Amino acid sequence: MARDKAYRQAEKKIEQARYSGTTKLSLRYMKLTELPEPLGQLTQLQSLNLSSNQLTALPESLGQLSQLQEMDLSDNQLTALLKDKDPSSGFGGLIRVRNKRQEFLWVHERFEEEY
Repeated sequence: MARDKAYRQAEKKIEQARYSGTTKLSLRYMKLTELPEPLGQLTQLQSLNLSSNQLTALPESLGQLSQLQEMDLSDNQLTALLKDKDPSSGFGGLIRVRNKRQEFLWVHERFEEEY
């Protein structure tokens, strides 16, 4: 499958994040329709901003982000995080997922009272 410019730019940002070991990554406003699979290799990520793209689904590889605590999915076309999957079972430390109104799509039960 041919990859568009936005996808290739996202791949570069992911590669830079992998080399630097950063715990935060923003791929917002990139007009992505899909996410590069290598994103799942960034196991050190704690915060991931995917807002303002054109995503309709998330790859299973995101389930490998064992340190992820917060993910912003605002302004996408998602109907579910991962099909038929409780986010906490695939995302090790995920605490909250935001939508476009800065409300939470999902909050880990341990933190429900805080949010």
